[in-house]
Amino acid sequence: MFAILMLIASDGLANDYWEVHQREVGKCAEIKPGAYRSGLIMNPDGYRSYYERSACFQGLAVRLRDIALCDQVRRRWSLFGSSWGYSRKNCEKLVEEGLAKDRAHVAELRQKYNSGPVRLTDFRVVQNGNGRDYDIIPKFSAGLAHGYHLEFRIVHEGNRFLLSESGFHLDGRNNIRMFEYRKDIEQRFPAFQPGSSYVVEGKLTLSIGTGNLGGRWSPEFITTEFPASVRSQKVTRRVSFD
Repeated sequence: MFAILMLIASDGLANDYWEVHQREVGKCAEIKPGAYRSGLIMNPDGYRSYYERSACFQGLAVRLRDIALCDQVRRRWSLFGSSWGYSRKNCEKLVEEGLAKDRAHVAELRQKYNSGPVRLTDFRVVQNGNGRDYDIIPKFSAGLAHGYHLEFRIVHEGNRFLLSESGFHLDGRNNIRMFEYRKDIEQRFPAFQPGSSYVVEGKLTLSIGTGNLGGRWSPEFITTEFPASVRSQKVTRRVSFD
């Protein structure tokens, strides 16, 4: 019996980091530069007096791992409140600490992947039992149990048209049947003709998400630390869509 597995986190190929960055920076910029809070005796040492705008930018810099945002952080000097916590120097320190943890996390995952990932070994496309639509049935070899992104594209006249894609948690012993409506295939690939054969490319990519340990990863960070090309594998077959 085939089991349809649950959709998991993105593989990092679709990343709205810069959209979030622009939106959140705009929110911090709206705070008046002179607005501040002080006398917060219950706060930890270093955070008892600060500019609200600086606190916003520092929190954002740490969350988005963007050290450039620390340029917007000003320390509010106060005789009656410890205020070093929100400062450019501490902001840069916190961002660097976050990046170090992220790099260590990704390096550990990359080492595990290199030791033996799940691999796509073959696939079939068969007519669904309704006699109209299609099922894609992939086969895997056993490997690192983790989230993966699986996609299939029809290759035609130098172009690639999406056939099916989804995210799964795989260990290599999975039975998967990916259902696709014929009308959806025809919409994405207007030249599609039932009964014809086409070259289909299957690609399996280890999913690493877009963040960890309280931070968001930019596409540039992912490309530098563990690019999709390194954690992807392809299988190409000519398939008859009977």
